Amino acid sequence: MYVPLRLHCDVGNFRPCSDAVLAVDGKDSFGHHQIVKLDTLAVRGLADFYLNATAERFGETVQEVYSPTDKTTTRELRLSDPSHVGEFCDFRRFMKRAGHLGMRFCCGRASNHDIVMMGVVKLRYTTTKNEGEVIAEADIASCHVNGAYGTMTPPHQITGLLKKDEHLTKVITHARETLLAADPQHPLIHAGWHQLPPSPTPPYVRAHW
Repeated sequence: MYVPLRLHCDVGNFRPCSDAVLAVDGKDSFGHHQIVKLDTLAVRGLADFYLNATAERFGETVQEVYSPTDKTTTRELRLSDPSHVGEFCDFRRFMKRAGHLGMRFCCGRASNHDIVMMGVVKLRYTTTKNEGEVIAEADIASCHVNGAYGTMTPPHQITGLLKKDEHLTKVITHARETLLAADPQHPLIHAGWHQLPPSPTPPYVRAHW
């Protein structure tokens, strides 16, 4: 299963990498987090504009840290609200029927009903010795939802938002709402997955197809 995520930010006509694949979640990376280099934001002025514009769009704040040891500056924008992550990913914009907001479904074979749900997206850059150049990257955490039972597997992180039940509850609740709106014929919806209690470890359902 591949989950392409493209950088976009509707600020005027500014689309720095609308055709660039930002992340690919392969069969061995369900419930993992990935760090992907963003060559299209390697110029500091462009990276600043993109981070600031995206932060303004979602009402977030770009965090900045200076390291006196190596004399570098790191700026990071974290999107964690499920609705913000979904709006940022906007899979349907370029995946047609295979995705919606921050959810990837209809993955490959007709018998594959598994789902990948974007959990947290971090965009950041670190300055380099070359003035005006930065190392930009995206840190993406996704959750795997079993298409037969509706169980969700978060990334195998030591720390992070997706290790907290409170945030996992928000993600799985948003996943149910998203799937109901995007694919009401999905076996999990027929099994009543969207009607389960809002909990990261709810009772299982058994989907039939």
